[in-house]
Amino acid sequence: MSRVKLTDILIVFAAFCMNACELGPLRSFGPFFLQFQNDLQASASQSSLVASLLFGSYYAAGPIASILSYKLGFRRTIMIGATCAVFGAVVCSFAKSIVTIQILMVLIGGGCGLGIVPKYTLLGRRFSKKRSLANNLASTGSSFAALPLPILIEMWNTYYTWRGAILLIGGIFLNIIPFGMLLTSSLETNEKTVKKANVLKLNMLKSWEFVCFLIACGCDLSSKTVFAVYVVRFGQYKGYGNYIAASMTSVIAAPQLILLPMAGYITSLTHVGPVPIVRPYFFAVACVIQSIAVSAMTFTSSLEATLALCVLLSVSFGCRGVLTATMAADFFGKATLETSLGLRSLTQGVFSALIPPLLGMVVDATGSYNYPLYGSGVLVLIAGVLVVIVHQGITNESTEHAMKVESNQSQT
Repeated sequence: MSRVKLTDILIVFAAFCMNACELGPLRSFGPFFLQFQNDLQASASQSSLVASLLFGSYYAAGPIASILSYKLGFRRTIMIGATCAVFGAVVCSFAKSIVTIQILMVLIGGGCGLGIVPKYTLLGRRFSKKRSLANNLASTGSSFAALPLPILIEMWNTYYTWRGAILLIGGIFLNIIPFGMLLTSSLETNEKTVKKANVLKLNMLKSWEFVCFLIACGCDLSSKTVFAVYVVRFGQYKGYGNYIAASMTSVIAAPQLILLPMAGYITSLTHVGPVPIVRPYFFAVACVIQSIAVSAMTFTSSLEATLALCVLLSVSFGCRGVLTATMAADFFGKATLETSLGLRSLTQGVFSALIPPLLGMVVDATGSYNYPLYGSGVLVLIAGVLVVIVHQGITNESTEHAMKVESNQSQT
């Protein structure tokens, strides 16, 4: 095997492990929902705000990560983020109020989020034809970690209380540092690439396609966040019991270990036989699948049907993967990756921080945990529609530009 291929494998493996240590624990915070309600007398909106701030700050850290990566380099940015996440988790284990926990979630999520831009910028620049496959393989790390963690956290809550469980999660965050060093050291031109990059090109916001793309990314991620925040509590609301409710997250994560690489490979191709692969349409179909699954879940009356719908939901998550990061390079080019990924993360963070608590207010008013799932279905449909609109707009502009060039050439 050639040296280049070994380096490629090393980069993807390091990004995989970073995702497992960063996003894996964040995706597994569902078992804490009931703990905060019981121990700290928090309402549904207050408990949901904990996970919302965690996800929101994780993605909203994108622009900060872009600036720090430019000023300090990828390695130092990752180290600073990991240190913040570990410190936040340790302090959180001693928190006495839900407000203190909410504040510390911003530090934890933001610290983990500082790895987003370095991670996907390196992958985006390293890979061209196989960019979608590389991104999806790396994102499989969070599903790998989310497979056992929800059940483990439920066990830790039982034996060590939620305070001990969060302290153990802080130990997981500590592993971000060595894997981050492995990721950045595997790319020799890393520091040169950072110094030459422009931090943020805010003039991109003048493009309606880019603004629509950002909104689509926000709706897409917040639809997943809403489900991740409420899925365990929804299972408890259905009467499935704490461990079975926690296992719903694992059921969703397991198929993604296979689906994410498969979807990444498929969306790296131009055709499968005579069928063309158009990434925005592939994304939109996956969005429709999620909307159907989460809506149908509210009408199920048996555990078996609910778990079957969790598998269907996993198909949607696995097919989409981090396709929005891949489409950002497709739509707006590699040269603007810092800007497109940074602003994408910021939009995703704002949506993820605001929408789950708003739906939590609806839960407090109605007592039903069905409404967050309805909200998730609506948000993901909006995301699918907007991505198709952006694709059509960019395609039409490219066609018009090509026709003008051809016309000018014929006249000369």
